[in-house]
Amino acid sequence: MDLPPIIRAQLISDSMELARANVLDYDIPLRMIARMAVQDRSIMFVPTLIAFKKLKFLSDILSATPAFGHFEEYHRAIFKSTYMMVTFDDVIDDYITRRIRQTVLEWSCMSPDSTCVHQSRSRFRQLMINNHGVEPNLRGVVYCTAVREGTEIEWDFAYQRYLA
Repeated sequence: MDLPPIIRAQLISDSMELARANVLDYDIPLRMIARMAVQDRSIMFVPTLIAFKKLKFLSDILSATPAFGHFEEYHRAIFKSTYMMVTFDDVIDDYITRRIRQTVLEWSCMSPDSTCVHQSRSRFRQLMINNHGVEPNLRGVVYCTAVREGTEIEWDFAYQRYLA
């Protein structure tokens, strides 16, 4: 059965909240999210955004545990096609597409060896060298990634821009 996106989003949200309250095993919402990722051939904004937001809680909880590596593998596997569909290209897109791009790139840039990190650092370097601006909706992703993955040079540059 093909449920409308808003229903899928609500099911994911409710099941994650029930799991968080220890009423439901996390296996159920995680399987729902995995199925949604396979089911959606195009990125559906609402279910994808809800899935990312709900997985953020698990990411924060698991980040200091040995299970975090498994969580990252799960996340990369189910959203691989989503990551591949989203690029840094600043084409003239509608609000929803820009918003989903920002969310997907934020997650993608969490992996230190990802293409997203390389793209962010490259765009930040262009900003440092020739003041080539970063698109407003991608500034947070680019700046945070460049500072987190960069050196003291990137930090100082970002700090000076902040003070200016």
